[in-house]
Amino acid sequence: MAFFDAAAIQVDQQAAIADAAGADGDSQCTLSWTDLGYDRYDVYWHTSSGFTQTQALTAGNVAQDKTSPYAITGLTNGNTYYAIITGFVDGVETAFSNEVTMNPSGSGEMNVLLLGVG
Repeated sequence: MAFFDAAAIQVDQQAAIADAAGADGDSQCTLSWTDLGYDRYDVYWHTSSGFTQTQALTAGNVAQDKTSPYAITGLTNGNTYYAIITGFVDGVETAFSNEVTMNPSGSGEMNVLLLGVG
């Protein structure tokens, strides 16, 4: 079990998940990350790299209160998607995780690309 100082996390929004990764599949991508002991985790995705939270919410591309691993389904094979994960402690959301690039395909191959937190 991870121990953390909730007050410090509320002040320091940089306590983001730094090891998000994805495994591509047929019409889906499975994301994984290290559980840092937060109250919950939300997953956001979009077709634009560097997307904003508002863009993901407007497109309906958010899954709340998820655990690792989490599969985003219903994706279009051949399209590129980008995903981030946030954690919550006492109702306060962390900064975005590193952005994960997802390329679902029907071939069954797995592609993983990690981009650093900006």
